Amino acid sequence: MNCPFCGHNEDKVIDSREASDGGSIRRRRECLKCHRRFTTYERLEEHPLLVVKRDGRRESFDRKKILAGVLKACEKRPVPMERMEALVDEVEREIVQEFPEFKNFVAVFSNQSKEEVERTVQELGVRILQFHGEETARYCHFFMEKGYEVIKTFRIKDRMSLKRIDEYNVSAILFDTYASEGKGGTGLPFDWELIEDRPYVHEKLFLAGGLNVSNLRKAIQKIHPYAVDVASGVEQSLGKKDPRLLAEFVRIAKEVPADSRIGRRS
Repeated sequence: MNCPFCGHNEDKVIDSREASDGGSIRRRRECLKCHRRFTTYERLEEHPLLVVKRDGRRESFDRKKILAGVLKACEKRPVPMERMEALVDEVEREIVQEFPEFKNFVAVFSNQSKEEVERTVQELGVRILQFHGEETARYCHFFMEKGYEVIKTFRIKDRMSLKRIDEYNVSAILFDTYASEGKGGTGLPFDWELIEDRPYVHEKLFLAGGLNVSNLRKAIQKIHPYAVDVASGVEQSLGKKDPRLLAEFVRIAKEVPADSRIGRRS
């Protein structure tokens, strides 16, 4: 731990105590070079929260920005740092409690090396991986063996697109529409008839590709996917979601009988 006063990287802990919320440890340290004292906090690493800005940009939640605002507001008041830290802790805790369902983050990769994928997911604490490139069955199996949940994407153009799907023993598969100019984001559905004769696929199928509020009900009733995936189908402009369309999409998805979404077919 580098001293904030002189930059020396050796210190000793002179006091440790658990914060009132039980979610962090406060440590009082003394620099072994300049002998000045400073405080650090250790917190449990959790799944990152994403903040959507007014212009549609997304960035990771940063408690330091909240603390900076509190420091500015209290700069002329004798408020102890411990009280300001506690306030920020409370704000962060309330956000997590308000949106408890947003706890499973998915990391999307396309043809990255195993080393790069492992390094990234370890840094982010993510346990669900989606591979959107030409990753082999053996490549996916490598991560399944390590205890990750793996979603493998197949871009559907014709029946040849399904030629090697039987080789993949993964947690789920995602079917998206093929596009020669890129991976995903076409806004067009593929020919659903191509997968109707593969009933074993449907129980772990994430259906994507051109879904919107107009065709979602038909897609669920015809394909019987485990889940549906949407992006451009609920956008009001490029990269910016329409809250009304998104709410309607979710409503329709939940409205369809449950046995239509788990691969049961008559």
